[in-house]
Amino acid sequence: MSQDDLHPLIKAGVFHHQFVSMHPFLDCNGRLTRILTEYYLLLKNYEVAKYFILDDYYDMDRHLYSDKLHTADQGDKTTWL
Repeated sequence: MSQDDLHPLIKAGVFHHQFVSMHPFLDCNGRLTRILTEYYLLLKNYEVAKYFILDDYYDMDRHLYSDKLHTADQGDKTTWL
């Protein structure tokens, strides 16, 4: 399976994990990651912001978001995705 065969939602999840794990900013980069993820989805015709805001969604349970996100740190992104 080539990268072009991956569904845009899977690509968005992989991008989200990879970008947030770089931590290039002192105050982390979660907000920027979520904005860029939402922008990517918009480019792929997924109007996520029409229905909910990713920041608000992840703020509902920030610990769960962080825990699920970090399950992908060892390479297996199944739980995160």
